[in-house]
Amino acid sequence: VQQPFAEQVVIPSGNGALAGMLYRPAGSPAAAVLLCDPLFEERKSAQRVFVDLACELARAGVAVLRFDYRGCGDSSGEFAEFAPTDWGADVQAAWACLRSCAGGAPTGLLGLRLGASVAPLPR
Repeated sequence: VQQPFAEQVVIPSGNGALAGMLYRPAGSPAAAVLLCDPLFEERKSAQRVFVDLACELARAGVAVLRFDYRGCGDSSGEFAEFAPTDWGADVQAAWACLRSCAGGAPTGLLGLRLGASVAPLPR
């Protein structure tokens, strides 16, 4: 099995940019998944699991995008400047980025804790 390719991506969102990691399978993706992290201590606890999940899915032929919400991680802005509605817009921006990279493959979302609350927002 070939190793997936992981690349950093910058995704414009609102008045800033999201830092993301796109995991691509060796060939054309059979599907694509957007991973929406929780926040705070829960994010730290879930980080390794989400990275491992992204790698395993990519090995199985699925493109995966992980990202930091604005005001979090390596994305632009300060945490206090944003609210869940802003993070919903971030999910929309990340969703559009993933769909453009998916080559028409079926696309889905997976969110954990707060990520599950804002994940259903893409259209």
